[in-house]
Amino acid sequence: IVVTGLGGLCTLGVSAPAIWDAMKQGRSGIGPLSSPQFDGKTRIGAEVADIPDVGIDRKNLIAIDRFALMAVIA
Repeated sequence: IVVTGLGGLCTLGVSAPAIWDAMKQGRSGIGPLSSPQFDGKTRIGAEVADIPDVGIDRKNLIAIDRFALMAVIA
């Protein structure tokens, strides 16, 4: 979980209100992994499936590693 100020980025949501609502409802962010980068033996985890659009140019999105992108967004 990455929480910065009033924002957030985790498996439960991409905004503080969405994450808070999910936690109040007792939802879990654990589930089947869908990203092709998780092609090992692990099939279940806490994947951030929906990365929000933050206005980064598509050409740059292709060049940025997923984990670096999440750090920039957070």
